[in-house]
Formats: sequence, structure tokens, C-alpha cells
Amino acid sequence: AVRETFNININGVLNTVLPLIEIKGVKQIAIVSSQAAYAIFTSPIYGTTKQCVLSLGFDLRRRLAKDNIAVNVISPGPIAT
Repeated sequence: AVRETFNININGVLNTVLPLIEIKGVKQIAIVSSQAAYAIFTSPIYGTTKQCVLSLGFDLRRRLAKDNIAVNVISPGPIAT
């Protein structure tokens, strides 16, 4: 379960975002993290992966600013389903 969570939450973001950077004309990238990145809820592994996603987004924001590409990280909270 740990490896699967890392693969989905981190590699999934990388596999989606990195090709976007190469597309000419892309000016905005939105990445979804979670409020779990800020505190450990029921799953410390999930929260850890979402913190990685958050950090990745902040790093991409800094690196891509020179290319006029805005990177935003959205961190929704719990939702009753």
C-alpha cells in the first residue's frame, strides 16, 4: 500500500506535469495536494506524499517563473462523501 500511494500521488503528478512544461503556450499549471500535507490525519503515508506534492509544486513555481509559467498548488480539506 505504501509503494502504491507513493506511485499514485507523486509519480502521477510528475508524469502529468512534466510533459506540460514542454508544451509551448502553457502558462498555468494547477497541482492538487491536500490539507493532509499540513498534519497527519488517518494516514501518515498519505500525508507524507501530499507534502511531497506540495513541495514539488513550490519548487516548480520557483523554477518556471522565469518562463512565465504560473504553478499553483490546491490543498482541499476533508469532504464528506
